[in-house]
Amino acid sequence: MSDNVAVMREGVIEQVGDGTNIYDRPATSFVASFVGENNLFRGRVSEISGNYAVVDTNVGQLKARMSTDNGGALKHNDDAFVFVRPESLKFTNGTSPENTVQARIAQQEFEGNLWQVYLDVPRSENKIAMSLVNDGQDIGHETGADVTLEFSPDLAVALPEGPLAAGE
Repeated sequence: MSDNVAVMREGVIEQVGDGTNIYDRPATSFVASFVGENNLFRGRVSEISGNYAVVDTNVGQLKARMSTDNGGALKHNDDAFVFVRPESLKFTNGTSPENTVQARIAQQEFEGNLWQVYLDVPRSENKIAMSLVNDGQDIGHETGADVTLEFSPDLAVALPEGPLAAGE
């Protein structure tokens, strides 16, 4: 076992760090798409505010933290990817979250400790995934239901558009 992990692409190291750092703070789009599941939204940077980028995507504007490890911060009008882990998504609860995504539940899978929910998003060919902890109740929405999802900008990362791992 090791304390650090190196993620390589075509013989070049993309990122070195402990597992938590690589999972939660990927430095490149390749690392984000290679380590664990991620939902990918493509777009263009419309605003930079501190360590956050606002990216215009096919689902609307999404705000996400920028990686501090990628060497070149995003700039206005850069092509960018916003990555959001399935466990970072939740159903809106009537608050006014910064990031929302309209979707339709396509499939629900009970996996014991988790519910895996797959959703269709308007103007997107790809489904997005959502992981919910099984608290002994159903998820509160039927397959086919239109829902609004939310996530915190701190639980998403905006990275420069770049190569992705196979399968993305």
